[in-house]
Amino acid sequence: YVFTATGMILMISFAYSEVKNFQYLSIIIAILGLILTFESSRLRAFKFSESDWLETKDGFYLEVKKIRHLKNLPTPKVFYQTKSGTLKEIMVAIIISSDKTVRIYANGRLKEDVIVKI
Repeated sequence: YVFTATGMILMISFAYSEVKNFQYLSIIIAILGLILTFESSRLRAFKFSESDWLETKDGFYLEVKKIRHLKNLPTPKVFYQTKSGTLKEIMVAIIISSDKTVRIYANGRLKEDVIVKI
């Protein structure tokens, strides 16, 4: 949103300017801001199998780092895929760390494929 706001301010500021380079620069910044805003708001799905679960002393977890999900405020939902291919939402413990890494905790490895949508 910062890039979009910056681009819009520059576009308005230089819209009536006689310096053509600033007009082009503000348009480029606005377009880049729109692309970044769209990409960061897009829902992403991550598929995990039984072997992807990592073990701790308290159970098992899956992890999605911010570099993969690209969200500042991730709101993950977790599903498992049935044999017929439909998705069923499951309730698991979800912890989001200060570096925006999403961890999904369970008592054991789920045998079904798990889909995390962020």
